Amino acid sequence: MLVISNDKEINYDDINPTQYKDLFDIPRNFDEAWNHQNIWLRTKWRNAISVETNKMKQHKVMRLVKRNKMEPGRKCIKYKWIFDIKRDGTFKARLVACGYSQVPGVDFKESYSPVINDVVFRIILIFQIVFKLESVLLDVEVAFLNGELNEIIYMECPQGVEHEDDDVVLLERSMYGLVQAARQFFIKYSNILKKIGFKQSVAEPCLFYKEVHDSIILIAIHVDDCYVVGKIDSINKIIEDIEKEGLKIKTTYDTHDYLSCEIIFNQDKTSGWLGQPHLMKKLEKTYADIIANKKVSFLTPGTPHYNIIRPTK
Repeated sequence: MLVISNDKEINYDDINPTQYKDLFDIPRNFDEAWNHQNIWLRTKWRNAISVETNKMKQHKVMRLVKRNKMEPGRKCIKYKWIFDIKRDGTFKARLVACGYSQVPGVDFKESYSPVINDVVFRIILIFQIVFKLESVLLDVEVAFLNGELNEIIYMECPQGVEHEDDDVVLLERSMYGLVQAARQFFIKYSNILKKIGFKQSVAEPCLFYKEVHDSIILIAIHVDDCYVVGKIDSINKIIEDIEKEGLKIKTTYDTHDYLSCEIIFNQDKTSGWLGQPHLMKKLEKTYADIIANKKVSFLTPGTPHYNIIRPTK
C-alpha cells in the first residue's frame, strides 16, 4: 500500500511490522490518533479504537445514563485513552479509568494486585525440574473486563463512544485503571479455579494446585499472567475447563519470556536459568557513557569492599 506522507511515497508493505514501534510516534491522546495526518496510520489507530470499544460492548462494561439521573453528591471519574504498538506490529488502543480520581470509601473500598512471590516462583521452577514437568503460559484476554464491581461508579463518557452531551456512563463491570480492577479479577479467577478443583495455597494466595491422577498441576498467578506447571495433557484439559467458565485464554507453550524474565532450561531439563539480560543491556546502553567517563560513581551492594550495613557509632 502506497501512502503520501510529507510529499513522499512510502510503501508500508515493505516495512517489517516489528519495526513499527521504532518508526512511528505513539499518539498522546484520542484526537491525535483519530485525526492522524497520515492516512495509513489514521486507519490503523481508528481500527484499534474500534476493537477496544467493541470489547467494551461485548463484556457490557458500561451503559449510558443521563447526568441528572446520577445519585446525589456523586461525581464522575475521569478516563484516558492509551495507545501503543506491540512487538508484533499490532496497534493497540486501551480505554482506562483514571484511578487517581476515584474517591476512597465511595468508588472503592479495597485494593490489591495479586502477584506471586519471587521466592515461591523459584521454588516452582525447581519443582518443575525435579519432577520433569512441562510449563505453559496462560494469559486471560481482556482480564480486568471480567471482574464484577461492588460499587456504583460513574465515569465521563469516553471519546469514541456515541453519546449525547448530557450523557455519562455507569460502570457495570470492572475495567483497566480502576483501583480495584486487579482485585476484582483475582476474585473472579480464583473462584473459577476452585470450582474446577484447584486448592489455594495457605502460605501463598497466588499459588493454586490440583492433584491429577499420579501428578499435580501448579498455577502461579501474577495479576492476569499465569505460569502453569504440570503434564501437557492435564494442562490442556484445565484450559478447556477454564474457558467453559467464560474466560478466554491465550496459551503460549514457549515459556522462554515471562514477565520480562528469561527462563532457560538445558536440553534434558535437569537445570534451569532465570535472569533479565535484556534489562542489563538496556541499563548498559543508557548509562555506559556516564560510567565510562567516570562522571558519576555508583555504589551498589555488589561493589567490592562496600559495606551496605550502616556502621553503628
